[in-house]
Amino acid sequence: MSATSDTDTVYIPPSTEHVSCVVCGADEPIPVGTKGRFNMDVSSMACTRCGLVYITPRPTIEDMARYYATSYRTHYGSVGAIRADGTRITPESPDWEAYTDSRYQHQAELVAPLIKPGAKVLEMGCRYGRTLSLLAQQHGAIPYGIEPGEADAEKARQAGVDCFTGTVENYEPGETRFDLIQSFHVLEHVHDPLAVLLRLRSWLAPGGKLLVEVPNVHQPYGLLEGNFFQNVHLFNFGPHTLSVLFKRAGFGNLRVIDDSTLYVMGEATGTNEEALPLP
Repeated sequence: MSATSDTDTVYIPPSTEHVSCVVCGADEPIPVGTKGRFNMDVSSMACTRCGLVYITPRPTIEDMARYYATSYRTHYGSVGAIRADGTRITPESPDWEAYTDSRYQHQAELVAPLIKPGAKVLEMGCRYGRTLSLLAQQHGAIPYGIEPGEADAEKARQAGVDCFTGTVENYEPGETRFDLIQSFHVLEHVHDPLAVLLRLRSWLAPGGKLLVEVPNVHQPYGLLEGNFFQNVHLFNFGPHTLSVLFKRAGFGNLRVIDDSTLYVMGEATGTNEEALPLP
């Protein structure tokens, strides 16, 4: 499946941009896959120095923005998820709302021990703000969100979230600083995750923490090629590569939860580590 013309119904962004490894800077990757979900052409490469799996060549940020605005939901909107018993659940399933709410509740329970009442919590890619609203209702958090989709951002605002429509790159919090910044399954989508982490770090209050969840390439759901690899996942992190990226962005005191999904939490230390031991 390749790029389509402006007149076609479904737009697939062309892969024209070559990039080196964002974690260690090396530029001698080896191929680990050529296909992604929906049989899309996805050039998945593994860095021979640090092990990061990433797409190169890849679509430009402008082409991906167009894809998200036009065809992303056509492809991914009905994919759904896999229940604990191995069965698939989709947005058309009668228990979809209960399933998704349980996920947001789990996220809120994970975050709750990290905050106190009155804590300012920012979520990058908050969708309609369900996790944030749970943190506000159950734990006294003051919720802020960043969401590129206007419809979802408006739902978040209706749920009581101070939500900005846009991306991290064009969000300006002013004098506001956050006790916790959280992100669930977003960092793998961005073109420059190191720049994003640096920007997020600058918004943390003294003692503030950043919590990031991404798919775990070391414990993939289903086959790597044809399922786990996706055209929208520009990076596929493991515990080591995401931890190194956190350190390069000036985060320390890292806590890593290496499970079927990967969590890394860090505190802003102000020390950017450019030279790190790699395997």
